[in-house]
Amino acid sequence: MSAEADLIYCYPGSDTLINLLDLRDPEQLKQAERTLSAARLIELYKKPLPGDFDLTHLQRIHHYIFQDIYAWAGELRRIEIAKGLFFCRSAYIVNQAQKLFAKLSAEHCLQRCPESELAGRAAYYLSEINAIHPFRDGNGRAQREFIREMLAKRGIKVDYSRTEPQRMTEASIASFGGDYSLMEALFKQCIVPAPKWRKCKRAATTADITEKSGTGCKP
Repeated sequence: MSAEADLIYCYPGSDTLINLLDLRDPEQLKQAERTLSAARLIELYKKPLPGDFDLTHLQRIHHYIFQDIYAWAGELRRIEIAKGLFFCRSAYIVNQAQKLFAKLSAEHCLQRCPESELAGRAAYYLSEINAIHPFRDGNGRAQREFIREMLAKRGIKVDYSRTEPQRMTEASIASFGGDYSLMEALFKQCIVPAPKWRKCKRAATTADITEKSGTGCKP
């Protein structure tokens, strides 16, 4: 994934990310990361992090998810990375992110977005955050949680398990080239229809994920 020799984040002579568990085997690290991050995501489902749905908020979400694994969790990357195409250069991450989140704030963090347009706007912002790719690793989980928490604030449930990881990958690749249609279709599948979601909320025994987070984005 790195577009250059990674002398900052990887063990010397290796592609394995330096981690708090000091795991040098990439498969062991992958499994540990999956387990620990999943546990943190469950915690966020029950109690979202308060914030203004800006870059700082995204960094806090990333830190929360990966705090048990990487010392740099929540920190903006300092190297260039690519997956076929280059993501935003590290020197421009803050500038590009500030522009994007200013636009999101102007849209009231989608709190007033008509439901008929919600999938399209969620697709746009997830895609654009992905193009910036602020972190060395774990961007997908952090940005999906960011969008999930933002929509949960207005009582909309996003269930990513309603689609397949390969579809998310395909949608991300297409949106990187400016085609958001696959990502929008994915969100239409993952957004649980309001009547069904409200019925589930009444029957649920878990914490309400629409708990007020006190963000600066007013409904």
